[in-house]
Amino acid sequence: MAIKIENISKSYEGKKVIYNLSFELPEKGIFCLLGESGSGKTTLLRLIAGLEEPDSGKITGLEDKKISFVFQEDRLLPGSTAFENVALAGGAEAAKLWLERLEIDQAEAQKPCTLSGGMCRRVALARALAFGGDVLLLDEPFKGYDIELKKRIIPYIVEFSQNALVVLVTHNESEAALAGGSIYLSKDR
Repeated sequence: MAIKIENISKSYEGKKVIYNLSFELPEKGIFCLLGESGSGKTTLLRLIAGLEEPDSGKITGLEDKKISFVFQEDRLLPGSTAFENVALAGGAEAAKLWLERLEIDQAEAQKPCTLSGGMCRRVALARALAFGGDVLLLDEPFKGYDIELKKRIIPYIVEFSQNALVVLVTHNESEAALAGGSIYLSKDR
């Protein structure tokens, strides 16, 4: 069943962030949300995840779906190693697989405070991929990656999207080109 966004509106302190937005997300594949800062991309992800409620409208098709989320902030457990952060979400076998695929396995015994920003992003992404699910929400997941690293890692996201819906928030046009569909959110309401 497709996920339907129907006439969604969301405001914060009287300021409209999303107004009367409607579209449909496929069951599988990559769908991109583009737009300038403040256009409601992160808010829309939070609404899809059920972390916030819309002021009006509804989202359907998420019943019984397992959702995984990579936030803009890495949200790693500071007292746990990279491996422990990922294994907590998906078990040891999945942690080993995703840390290796995302080229962060050499740092699996390190705690987040000793990792670079890009390395922490990869641990957060590995954790979400290890958790798995039907819907993977990615809020600027490739921030801090160089071009060559993106080229090596993005195929794993594409592979994951063959069995799940990946909703990707980005400002980067080349990352958006991965998507089978996209929507541009504007601040102009």
